[in-house]
Amino acid sequence: LLSAVAPLIAERAVYYREISSGTYRRVLYGVSVQLAEIPFNLGFAIISFAIFYFMVGLKTDGGSVVYFCLMALVSYWVLPTIGQLFAFISPNIGAAVGIGSLILTLFTLTMGFLLPASEIPPWYIWLYWINPLRYILQGMVSNEIGGSQEGDEILAALTWSYEDRWWYCFVAIVLFGVLASVGTLAGTRISWLKR
Repeated sequence: LLSAVAPLIAERAVYYREISSGTYRRVLYGVSVQLAEIPFNLGFAIISFAIFYFMVGLKTDGGSVVYFCLMALVSYWVLPTIGQLFAFISPNIGAAVGIGSLILTLFTLTMGFLLPASEIPPWYIWLYWINPLRYILQGMVSNEIGGSQEGDEILAALTWSYEDRWWYCFVAIVLFGVLASVGTLAGTRISWLKR
């Protein structure tokens, strides 16, 4: 998450110079930041799958393997996108890291694992519903332990469902799209240039 902050803020001077000279448009820069992440995120998802999946002994049926790879890719794409969003809306690295740390802590607390949704205070429940970490966690856990009587009982206790695992994946992807769009929009509209 926070590793995406420093490079974007560090190259801000070059970005402003190129924009003012008309070399490229702001929207193209925001889109290119997202597209440049694809090879890295895909590579990290494949490497983490190859190392982690069989070592831990997760389900080996084809659907579970494909689902895990897809959710790993989504998780490796969503977290840097959040960091990029904070880099675009923050005046400096310190502010971006501070905001990012706070939001990541709130997301971790409200993803439904440490605190079930029923125990999250009502004024924080909106974080539970917009939390991409929640959908990634629910999808991966549901994919692994669901489909058996014991697993379905555990998921029911957490108010999660094995049948909803593709919904969790879809929502995580939609939230990625929203975060990437807001980040790109922020990068095109907010200027921290001082003259």
